[in-house]
Amino acid sequence: FFVFFIFKVNSEIVNKINVENNVRVSADTIINFAKVKIGDDINENFLNNITKDLYETNFFSNINVKIKNNKLTIFVEENKIIQSITINGIKANKFIEAILGAIVLQEKSPYNEYLASKDLTLIKDVLVSQGFYFSEVTSSIIENSNNTIDLIYDVEMGDKALVSSIEFTGNKIFRSNKLRNIITSEENRFWKFISNKKFLNKEQLALDERLLKRFYLNRGYYDVKITGVFAKLLDSG
Repeated sequence: FFVFFIFKVNSEIVNKINVENNVRVSADTIINFAKVKIGDDINENFLNNITKDLYETNFFSNINVKIKNNKLTIFVEENKIIQSITINGIKANKFIEAILGAIVLQEKSPYNEYLASKDLTLIKDVLVSQGFYFSEVTSSIIENSNNTIDLIYDVEMGDKALVSSIEFTGNKIFRSNKLRNIITSEENRFWKFISNKKFLNKEQLALDERLLKRFYLNRGYYDVKITGVFAKLLDSG
């Protein structure tokens, strides 16, 4: 036999919705974000969903939702708006544009500390993709009087990583020297002072993988698998 346990969850019908402490975001917009309306049957789960939906907008740093005597009250504290973003330590516009295109937080968007920390990783990823494996990135904010902030990233790019040596594992058919002539990456040698191919670059590594696979395919090795192209950083000490 089956036994069903049924628990009654207290709920109330919403007769009035009140939004408190909002400044930039209108009450109607907040109610729309909350997905609630007059006549809804509100229980604890519904209140939790309202809180979750409002946090996901990234507009608010603190939210308190409660219902009493059929009156739903939504209290919010708004995140400050980013007035400007400054990137120090980088001169090349192409790197700055790549970073601004990769990060989540943008000018005129609400500031979120968690997303700001994620953006630090994204900035480092952009620099690594260009060969700057030893970069350091920190962030800081300046609070303005108009309830906005200026977001500042300080970047130490460091030196670009050089390719010390190129090795092939699993290759039993062609000599390594032959394969080195197929790829674009080059080992660092003193006479290659004007070559950019001696620098470690993720996009270049991806191209090398495609070139190697095409080389084998053109010679009838249709089952060839390039299982991975990876770089190992050597201790400079």
